[in-house]
Amino acid sequence: MPNNTINVSFDLLKLQGAKKITAKDGKPYIAICIPESRIKVFNRKDGSESLFLELDIKSNRDGEDKFGKTHFCSEATTKEERANKVKMPIIGNGKEFIFNSGGSGSKPAPRPAKQESFVDDSNSDDEIPWDL
Repeated sequence: MPNNTINVSFDLLKLQGAKKITAKDGKPYIAICIPESRIKVFNRKDGSESLFLELDIKSNRDGEDKFGKTHFCSEATTKEERANKVKMPIIGNGKEFIFNSGGSGSKPAPRPAKQESFVDDSNSDDEIPWDL
């Protein structure tokens, strides 16, 4: 049975509300001020709270790009944003690998996944060249 993995790297500064700051200790940090409307809150049985930011990972319309990436990542859109056809900025790119489990105990070599293109991403200028 194959095991698919999508390895994604994304640019934190592409998230809405993200910026570089210097703290009082003089060290650089990334601050991400995300509006509450974009956060999903989950209250756990033990009383603690978890906060989630939903991301969409979609396969590239034209398959693998010139950097070997097969997928892109963006913040998920709300129902209202989808109705208004709002496109969120691409914050990262990824590559899908399929690991075949052979049961022999040895670690199988990954192979790139075969791409089925179905996503309309007409903003081809938003490619992020991660392999600089």
